[in-house]
Amino acid sequence: MSTRQNILSAFLVLATLLNFSCSDSSQNNQQVQLLEKLTMTDVLNEETTSFQEGIPIFFQFSLENLSNVEAILKFKSSLQIEVVIRDSNLNQIRRLSDNFAFLQVLTEVLIAPFGMADFPIAPMNTEQLAVGNYSVTVTVVDNDIEVTRDFTVVKAEPLLLSVSLIVKDSFDQPVNIFNQGEIITFELQLKNEGLQKAILVFNDSQTHDVIITNPQTSEQIWELEGVYAAVVTYIAIEPGETIIRSDNFDQVLTNGGIIQSGTYDVKAWYKNHAEVQEDAFTIQ
Repeated sequence: MSTRQNILSAFLVLATLLNFSCSDSSQNNQQVQLLEKLTMTDVLNEETTSFQEGIPIFFQFSLENLSNVEAILKFKSSLQIEVVIRDSNLNQIRRLSDNFAFLQVLTEVLIAPFGMADFPIAPMNTEQLAVGNYSVTVTVVDNDIEVTRDFTVVKAEPLLLSVSLIVKDSFDQPVNIFNQGEIITFELQLKNEGLQKAILVFNDSQTHDVIITNPQTSEQIWELEGVYAAVVTYIAIEPGETIIRSDNFDQVLTNGGIIQSGTYDVKAWYKNHAEVQEDAFTIQ
């Protein structure tokens, strides 16, 4: 066989292999069955389609491979999904990808047989949306996959909260006179008096504070201490429900000294919510 014939034969073999590879990949893709899952949760990680204004919406999107072959999703850039919010008139309100930059590089996602791939979506604050009906559409870019869900933003009713501060002894009894060295408990109660679930938002993980002052000098001698994470914290209170925060004071002051006999003022409050509560106690 001549050199030319050898080269031609090799080329035909290579072409056949490439064609087989492409055909095989195409056949695999045709056999793949993907299930789209788009859910929405509130700040309490509860799945819902109704959100109070001003409270973030958390989207979760995933693709589940229901097939016994691997699924391969190919993308022309690092942008893999597009999320679009529309109002009831189908007007585009927001496209979440507008806030990000994407690399123009080829990427791909492999989903194992019967496996799942999650696609992160940044939370969206409903402060950017007026009260009304909306839809969210998630599109897998460069692939023929799209799913839409409806949701509603409802008006947040004014919070109807009542708060109280109770000074207790180690037997959980309300008292205001203590012996030296006795543990003193400050119990701060917050009740939702409204008909709607109250969602309280705090700037960090410290939800409340307690301080003790000497009324004779107005000096602050003790404050609730702790290590608090710099993350936004949410607390939900159902209608009629009361949440309680209890903190113990062992009569050791912030400066390390021991509190002396006398009468002292105590103030406690939920940060950003409800009024400051005041009481007094006496050390014999």
